[in-house]
Amino acid sequence: MEQFFTMPELHALGRLLFGAALGVGIGLERQWRQSLSGGLQTCALVAAGATLYTIITPLIGGNGGDPARIAGQVVTGIGFLAGGVILREGMNVRGLNTAATIWATAAVGCLAGLGLYVEAVAGAAAIAGLNWFLSPLVDYLNRRNDTHREMRYEVTTICTEQSEATVDKAVLDAVKASHLTLSSRDAEAGSEPGTARIVVELVGRWRDHTVVARLVDLVRALNGVSDASWAAKELRS
Repeated sequence: MEQFFTMPELHALGRLLFGAALGVGIGLERQWRQSLSGGLQTCALVAAGATLYTIITPLIGGNGGDPARIAGQVVTGIGFLAGGVILREGMNVRGLNTAATIWATAAVGCLAGLGLYVEAVAGAAAIAGLNWFLSPLVDYLNRRNDTHREMRYEVTTICTEQSEATVDKAVLDAVKASHLTLSSRDAEAGSEPGTARIVVELVGRWRDHTVVARLVDLVRALNGVSDASWAAKELRS
């Protein structure tokens, strides 16, 4: 009976399947939590590709090559792929975690290609575990930092000219009872005769939309006020 695969080929096939399976395991975590590029398919392909590059030399009859050199070439190629998922949106950068996951997944593929199965499993578990367990901590820290950022609030009031003083007093009393600071106050004639448009700028030591919303509700309930609204803008350090 003709033998379709030699033992080295069977070993290489097993390593390829093993590396791809670990890539799928890492990718499942990314797909589940992120639903982005860099998820299931990308991680599986990266792991499989890194495994293939690692086993090429033994398959074509070489002496196996220098594992460090092969891994270094894989890392160089993966760097270009990982860079493609990093996006800049204004002052924010997205995709760094996904790029790092792709880069680390290539190392798992290299370990599988070299037949270091225990190390490959440990690497895959570490990558998926770090992503899974650190994500809630990162989310908590981001929410905490977001709460403690200084904010600028702009409160706009449309009222009669006779009620301007009442509106000003209500705003000042609310500011004194809160952490807000009055930054500026401008007034101009409204679009209707006998009305005024008052724009007050307040600065908060931390993000607190609730106190501003209460202030606007208080102003809106005053006699002579036809409309009141507010807008927030984060202060950049």
